[in-house]
This record gives sequence, C-alpha cells and structure tokens, in this order.
Amino acid sequence: MSVRTRKQERRGGVTEGTQRRREQSQQMGGDILKLPEGMESFSIESAGVIRIDVIPYKVGPGNPYAAPDTQYWERTFFIHRGVGVNEQWVVCPAKTLKKPCPICEEVSRMDKDPNADDEMAKALAPSRRMVLHVRDLKKDPDKVKIWHISHAYFGKAIDEALQAEYEDKENNKDNFCAESPGYYLKCQAETGWQGHGFSVERVDFVPRKEGLDQDILSQAVCLDKLLVIHTYDELKRMLHGTGPAEGSKKTKTGKDQTPAEETADTDLAGMDRTELKQYIKENNLDVKVFKNMSDDDIRDAITAVSEPEEPEGEEPEPEGAADEFDALDRTELKEYIKENKLEVKVFKNMSDDDIREAIRTAEGAGEEPEPEGEEPAGEPGEGDWAKEWPEEAEGEPEAEPEKPATRRRKK
Repeated sequence: MSVRTRKQERRGGVTEGTQRRREQSQQMGGDILKLPEGMESFSIESAGVIRIDVIPYKVGPGNPYAAPDTQYWERTFFIHRGVGVNEQWVVCPAKTLKKPCPICEEVSRMDKDPNADDEMAKALAPSRRMVLHVRDLKKDPDKVKIWHISHAYFGKAIDEALQAEYEDKENNKDNFCAESPGYYLKCQAETGWQGHGFSVERVDFVPRKEGLDQDILSQAVCLDKLLVIHTYDELKRMLHGTGPAEGSKKTKTGKDQTPAEETADTDLAGMDRTELKQYIKENNLDVKVFKNMSDDDIRDAITAVSEPEEPEGEEPEPEGAADEFDALDRTELKEYIKENKLEVKVFKNMSDDDIREAIRTAEGAGEEPEPEGEEPAGEPGEGDWAKEWPEEAEGEPEAEPEKPATRRRKK
C-alpha cells in the first residue's frame, strides 16, 4: 500500500479541483446551456486578430430564424442575469419561447412602480445572446467548440459585415458557413466594455482554401437543444430566493420531470428515425409516422401517448379565464375591463393580481350563475363586491391606456 506525501496530496487536490471546475463549466453561464459530454467551450483570450470557422448544424425546434431540419449557424436566445440571492443567469422563456416568465412580470411591475429600484429593474431586464459552433483555425483547427457570446460582443459585428456584403439575393455572404467552398471569419477583438472580456469589433469574410470535411461537420450538435429552460414556478422560486423545487429536473420543454421521465426523454433524444419507429412497434404505441413528420415530431407524438392518465375520481384543474388573465399584463387587463364594460375600477395601489381577482369576481368566474329574480332588500348579491370593493381602496383610479399592446375580447 503506497502512502501519498503531502506534496502529492496537494497536487492531487489541485488536480481534482480543476477536474470538478471543468465538469461544472460544461453547464455554461451558470444555468443557461448544457453541453454534451466531451464538448468544450470557446472564448476569446486576448485582444487582436482571431480566425475562426463557423460550423453549420441541423436546426431543431424553436429557432427564431430557421425551420427545423434545415442548416443554420447560430441560435439566438435571451437571458436574465442576477436572479435571486445567488445572482443566477437563466434563459428567459418569454423572449426565447414566447412563454410566461415571472421575471419579466417583475420587471414590468418595477417599471410601473415609482418607488422601485431602477438599477435592479435594468439589471433584471432580458438581454440578447447567441450560441454557435466554431473552430479556432490557429490554436485548435481539428476541434469544434461551443461559443456562447452576447449579441453586443459578436452578433452586432457579424450582422454589420453581412449587411455590408449584401447586394441582392444572388450576391451576398449569407451562406458564408457553407460546407464548400464557404468563408472563414477574420475577427478583430478589442477589450470589452469597462474591461469586461473581449468583444469583436470587425468581421471580414475570407475564402476557405478547402471546404469543411465530414470529421468537422459531424462534431456539430443541435444548438436549440442545449438551452436549459426552467419552469415558471422554478423561476419564481429563484427570483424570491427559495431555489428550484427539491428533486425536480429542468427540461427543454419547461416541465418538471421525475428521474424515470427524464431517462425516457433522454433515450428518445438519442434515437434516430428507424429506432423511433421500432420503439413505437415494440411498445404497441398508438402513433402513426408520416413522411412529412420530422424526428422531433415523432418524439413529441411518442411522449404525448406515453403520458400517464389522470387518476380516476379526480377532476383536472379547469382551464379558462384565470389562466387567460394570468398571462395579461396591467395594460392588457385594463383594456379587457374597458372592452367588456366591466364595472371594475383600477387604482394605483392595486397589484396586477388584485386587478385579475376583481375581474374574475365581476364575471363570476368559476361560480354557479345566480338564480333569476331580485335579491332580498338589504342583502347584496355576491357580484356586488366587485362593484363596491374599488371604492374602499385608497388613491385615484388609473387612467385608461390610449393604445393597448394586445387586444383580447371576452369569449
């Protein structure tokens, strides 16, 4: 049995710590991207000229600029920074996937509150970022890496370069990352804002001497599936300092999953079209595969029929006005009141939830209709609370919006 010296223990501790740091860095930005095992991240290490190749990939669901199963070169998304006591970075579901986001709701509330911390509201506002595959032609030309960068530090420069090269649909550099012949990027990097990192200030397109070989192209992964999407409730707990739910898992779809469900989804994600069809057959699933369905469509169909049924004797929660109102902001709620001629007054000291509750009460949402006939004298009906309640609140009514952002009408 060998005995480790103190020097070996110190060296071993450093090595193990570095390994843990590397493993943790695979989940980039704190809680934004989850890199596949073995794939490394790219970053600019100093000011000066860098030469990189951008590698295209097969697009998955949700990319704002490209359809699924086509070739494209980047995934744009939005994040919130400094969330909660741990100041986490998280993907914004509202700006990225058009789903409700409690952090955006909090920013909206703070913008309307004259006593709110403007700096905090500004810090929590969503910011635009992008992720792409690159290879460093000077330092590591045989390895494709993931580059996660803000739009201001790279996206702006390449957008300007593409625009400068655009003459018409036939004469442009829009397909610069094509397999052959294509172009690599010569980037001029400078020290970033207030000394933070390095930003690309200029991009030039340089013709490749030869096209991309299969060894390089095969290293690309689906960037759209790297995003870590938290559920609405998880984000709300993070924002208020209570953290994610115990034992729950973050998913690409924004749902909580048990370990078994997560394993099933992981298995499906690793299957190709033939394996998916075999899986359907072996498990006798009621899923039909058509030629116009993508692989992700097939996975979604399998997941849909595999979800557990509601237990007998339990009614699912009703979907209706409450869910609709929860998705409306203050301006839209006031417009809803106006369009549907509800007898609800909105005061400055009312929260958005107070307004939603007043609307639900005014409409009798979720309650049995009142019997026809007059109420006994001196006993107000249940609907009268919504008419009289605003008069008890302090303050003046808020002005009606001139141009609402969204128009919704009562169904």
